[in-house]
Amino acid sequence: PALNCRFCTTGNNVGEQEVVDKAVADVVEVARAARDESGVTFVHLNAGFQGNRGVQFAEPYIAALKELGVLVGAQLAPEKDFSRYDRLLELGVDHISFCLEFVDPAWFAKICPGKERVLGQQVFFDSIAYCAKRMSRGSVSGEIIAGVEPLEQTLKGIDWIAAQGAFPTVCIFRPTVGSDMEDWPSPGYEEMRQVMANVYDACRRNWIPDGAAPNRPAM
Repeated sequence: PALNCRFCTTGNNVGEQEVVDKAVADVVEVARAARDESGVTFVHLNAGFQGNRGVQFAEPYIAALKELGVLVGAQLAPEKDFSRYDRLLELGVDHISFCLEFVDPAWFAKICPGKERVLGQQVFFDSIAYCAKRMSRGSVSGEIIAGVEPLEQTLKGIDWIAAQGAFPTVCIFRPTVGSDMEDWPSPGYEEMRQVMANVYDACRRNWIPDGAAPNRPAM
């Protein structure tokens, strides 16, 4: 059976519009141009879902980008060997994010069957908590999708993420053409206003910085 996340189309164009693995030199070239020509100070790497391939794969990119003097973030699939996160910290990574997607276990398994089968939901919670203890407040993000699972589960997830010292990044569900959920309705305004208000309140209660880049280098 298909293991793709039902809301996503990422990867459908690999082999036609892009290569599977980007050369480190190419990534650095783009980042250098963004820094020099546009004053960019933060570079974010998104590995998507690649099973248990991610943390070690990202190491050479992070090491090379840090030599440019920019802040570097990485969104990676979690792994049970937490020493790999320690290695990322040694390389100087400034931000790590995890796409938890859904808090309710049943919804997680239903919408993200690959993540459930290959990784399991608990490793997302464990990785967020582990990294948040070792990085400054707000330097770790737990990403969840609002507007699919019951509202109370989303609010519960926001509170839990912020309580770990991480930032609860909320993506409001919008159907993507070509995905398995392209006909799924978008959520209503009032519920999403409640969600975003809870993000703000949870960050205030737990002293999570919002809208600030720590240790921003002078350019």
